[in-house]
Parts: sequence; C-alpha cells; structure tokens
Amino acid sequence: MRSPLPFQIAEGPGQRHTEEESRVLIYAPSANDARVTVEMLSHVGLAALACEDITRLREEVAHGCALLIVAEEVLRTDVASLTDILARQPAWSDLPITIVTSDGAFGMRQQGIEAFINAGNITELERPFRPEILLSTVRVALRTRYRQYEMRDLLDKLQNGEERVRQILGSISDAFVAIDADWTIRFVNAAYLSLISPLHEPTDDLLGQNLWEKFPILADSPVADVCRRVMREQQPETVEVYYQPLDIWLEVRAFPTPHILSLYMRNVTSRREADLAMKEAKELAESANRAKDYFLAVLSHELRTPLTPVLMVASTRERDKTLPPQIQSEMAMISRNVQLETKLIDDLLDLSRITTGKVHLNLQTLSLNSAVTLVCETCKAQMLEHGVSLEMNLSGEAGQVDVDPARLQQILWNILKNAIKFSPPQGKIVVATKRISESHVQLCVCDDGVGIDAELLPKIFNAFEQGESRKTQQFGGLGLGLAITKALVDLHGGTIRAASPGRGQGSTFTVELPISCKAPTRKEASSDESSSVTKLNILLVEDHADTAQVMQMLLQSLGYVISTAGSASEAVEKARHFPFDLLVSDIGLPDASGYDLVRELKKSYQFEGLAMSGYGREDDIRKSREAGFSSHLVKPVTFEALRQAIQELVEKRDRGGRPLP
Repeated sequence: MRSPLPFQIAEGPGQRHTEEESRVLIYAPSANDARVTVEMLSHVGLAALACEDITRLREEVAHGCALLIVAEEVLRTDVASLTDILARQPAWSDLPITIVTSDGAFGMRQQGIEAFINAGNITELERPFRPEILLSTVRVALRTRYRQYEMRDLLDKLQNGEERVRQILGSISDAFVAIDADWTIRFVNAAYLSLISPLHEPTDDLLGQNLWEKFPILADSPVADVCRRVMREQQPETVEVYYQPLDIWLEVRAFPTPHILSLYMRNVTSRREADLAMKEAKELAESANRAKDYFLAVLSHELRTPLTPVLMVASTRERDKTLPPQIQSEMAMISRNVQLETKLIDDLLDLSRITTGKVHLNLQTLSLNSAVTLVCETCKAQMLEHGVSLEMNLSGEAGQVDVDPARLQQILWNILKNAIKFSPPQGKIVVATKRISESHVQLCVCDDGVGIDAELLPKIFNAFEQGESRKTQQFGGLGLGLAITKALVDLHGGTIRAASPGRGQGSTFTVELPISCKAPTRKEASSDESSSVTKLNILLVEDHADTAQVMQMLLQSLGYVISTAGSASEAVEKARHFPFDLLVSDIGLPDASGYDLVRELKKSYQFEGLAMSGYGREDDIRKSREAGFSSHLVKPVTFEALRQAIQELVEKRDRGGRPLP
C-alpha cells in the first residue's frame, strides 16, 4: 500500500541492530488507542507492538525497542514500574519515551510524576494530534535511538579491542608493564604479578601509581637511566640489572612510543649464575693451562740444562780424531742417547704448543726430494745399527713444496724413525716420492716390520697411542711422534694416512702435500768449520756450574776470550770491567731472568745477544727476541750448534747488521 504521508522512516547507512530493537512499543489503557497507533505506524513500515499491561511491557522492553509511547493515564498507577524500567538500562541507553497527554497534564506532573519525567528522555505529544505530528515525533525519537545504537556498537568495539589487547598482553610469558609519559603504571600482566609476588603488591596498588614512587629503589638505578633515555630518544634498549629487593638479576627490554613505555622483564638469575660458573671454570681451566705450560717449561729447563755439558763434551770428543776409535764410538753412543732424551722432551713441548695453537710456520720453497735425501742421510747411522736397508725411489717430477724446513724435517724424521724402530733386523725400508696430480705430491715410507692391527689403524695418530703395552715396553717412546706429525702435516695443508695388511706384514705411511709453483728459496752460504775464527770477547752467564765450565773450555779452544758469571748481578758487575762483544746467557738465572739482564746491559753497551736456555717454547723464544737477544738456542746444545750460532752473529755484526727486533 502506498503511504499517504510525504516521507518514510528508515535506518541510516551502516546501522546494525535487530528487528526487535527497531520496534515502537505502545502502552495505553484503551485497546482502541493502542490499535490505531499500531496501524498508523505499520502503515509507514515501522514495527509497532501494543502491550496490554506493565508486565508485558517490561518483557518486551527487555527484548529491545527503539521508542516507548505511553498514555498519560498509565502514569497514575505504573509510574514506579516505568521508572524501574528506565533504571535498568545499560550505560549507553537513554530510551526515548513519548507521553501522549491531554488537558491537565501539568497538574499531573505536580501529583508525583515529575521525578519520572526528569529521569527519562521524555517528549510530550498533546491530544488531539494529526498523524503527521505523531510520525514526526517518532522519527526524531528513532534517530536519537539509532545514534545510541551506534554509540553502543562503538563502545563494544573499543571494549572488545581493549579486551583483546589485554588478553594478548596478559598471555606474554615475560613480565610486562606499560607506563605512560608521566611514569604512571597503566597495565601489568600476570607474569609481572608473579614476578613481584614476594613483595605482596596487588594489581590495585600498582595501576595508576607513579613508577618511581612505588619503587623508589629504581629511581636512581640503571633501569631509570635506560627508561628516561628510551623515552627521550625513542630508541629501544636492553639492560641487565640486579634487583636487590627480590635478590634476582633482571633483563629489562624497553620499547617506546610517544605516549607509552613498554617494559618486558625476565628473570635471568639462572643464566647469570651459569655464565658466572662458566667464566670461573674457564678462568680455572686457563689458570691450570698456564700452570701446565709453566710446569712443562720449568721441567724442560731442568731436564735440558744438565744434558748440555754432557752433549757438548760427547759431541766434541766424538769427532776428536786423536782419541781411540773405541772412545769415539762410546762418545757417539752418549751423544745419541742424550739427543734421544732431548727428542722426548721436544715431543712433550711440541704437543703442548700444537694443542694450544702456538706453532707458527716459517714457510720456504724447497725441493721435496732434497729434504727427503737429507733426512735419510741423517738416519743412515741408525739404520746400520739396526741392520735395516734403505731403498729410495725419488721421482724427478716431485717438484717443490712450500714448507717450514725444520718442521718438514721433523715430519720426515718421525716417519722414518718410526719405520726403523718397528723394522726387524735385515728389514727393508722403501722411501718414494711422486707427483699424483697438478696440485699435489706424495711421499710414501714402506717397511716390512711388525705392522699395525686393524683396530689400531683409526687411532694410530692419537697422542700416547702405541697399541699394546708390550710394544711400548719393547720399542720405547711416549707415543707422541705420529700425533705431532699429523698435526704438522695438517698445518701445511696436507694429509697423512697409515695402512697395513695386518700384524707382521709391515706398514705404509703416505703424506700428500700441495705443490709450490715458486722457485726454491736460496740460502746464503755459511762458513764451514775451516773458516777463520774472529777474535771475540764473550760474556758467558750460566748458573749451572758444569755447563759453564764445559762451555768456557770449548769456547776458549776456538780462540775466544771468555768471562763467566753465575748470576745476573755478577754479569752486570763483570760488564763494567770486561769489554764484551757477545753475551751468551741462560734465561733462568737465580736472581733475575736473562730477559732482564739483556735489557739492563743494552742500556749501556753495544753487543749481540745469544740466549741459550732450557726454556724452548714459542713464547720463550719470542720473549728473548723482544728483550734484545738476536738468537735463541734450546738446551741441550751441541758444541757445533753453538759454534755455528756464534759464527752467524759475528758475520751479522761484521756486515753492519742490527740485532733482530
């Protein structure tokens, strides 16, 4: 049916409410009045419902309505009930009520309904009225109601959003506190309350409180500095602090916005304690390692020093043609055993240096075949003694390798000595080299000795590994040679492996090294034994009496002038009256170190320094050079090694060289 009215009432865009919430409820004592009003509103598309009594009205209002039209007559009996209905509205609701009045309405207000009228959203419609007036009044009331619905929806969204935020923040496992720009606490989560529970601070006592007033101990703490800086610079920061009231360490992460500072806190006491324990354990291990290194250094010094005079005398007498051959042979035997003892000491120190990463390579380009030949020549006497023959198959294409000459000799020496040790009398050792690719060369040492058991092969390069204990007893040694050899091969960028068919069937050790494309390093020709000896004044400082006596005797036999001292203070006193060219000094002196002595003497005198000590670690050699020594010999020292070292320093001085830095 087409509406005879010039307008219709409809919802605005975006409005969301139920059909019941759009209804107009009518409460009138006359059923005919109520029916007419319902028909009039329904005619223009409005949902309208007449309520026959106050109970029905109360029920329908509870279900929802947009407007309540009440005849003034019901106010005489039901005003209290209507007032109660208004009082039960939610906070957002202000239900529009239109009271249809007639003459004398003002008088009725004076009769007890003024409180009701003042409490509600009341409009009056005086009888008689035209339909247009009713619909206009209804339209205004509905628009007001729809705005209330919009406010309700907005409040619901805000409340739901806030609740979601609270749920999210409350679910954070770390303790969380939100603080505004005035340092007022605005939010705390359950984890925070659990964290501070020993302080017995309930939520109601925290929210709305000033952070620094509530926790005064924080006001001058690093946390306060971080919070203020974070809010000032708007950059997040993290700090770890000890919080004395709780006796815990806290990790505090601060994240800023212009108006809110978010603090995340985590108890890191366990980690701090674990870190502290780890640090203490590390310091203890490092201390133990330093003590071990010091012990090995002192042990080396104490073991080497007594061997020095023995080795010097034995090596000198071994080459003395005026002595009977038997005496020369015995001296050679003494010399070999002293050198064997020295090798055991060197192995211990080498293992310590390698495991601590203190081995440094002095790389040079050498012919591999030349290096192999030199080591084989050195070992010939030992092969003859064991009745072992040697076959060398050196390929002319083996080429050069970039190696530390001394360390390469040590690698080859260990492998060859190992083959000699485990070969039977009349056994045979084959040493071969060949190029296996454009980039690598191979060295193989094969023997027909005792062989290696299959279960031992994977462990053959482990330190102190010699297989069965009977082999240790039979062949001697500490089982360090191959471990050191593998470590040195690895440092050169090579590989080493062992193979054996089994017990009694010999073994093969194979070393592969990178090939060098450089030309071989040329060494300057050194003076041989027949070179003339330059006159030299030597200040010899040695607290081991036998060593000092032997060295003085042997050096004087070369024509050098020697002045000896047994301590650093005695050496300083001797220097005042003895114009010396060369200082030969031990490092471990009774009253000071050799390092201290050379520094003191360098203040007043020009000379070359030669350290000769049982301290032979890389660190010891570095310290001696830094102190002012030009060269460092490790005891025990053969007389030939000492003579050659002195001769090199003399040549260096004569060329106008300066002591090494």
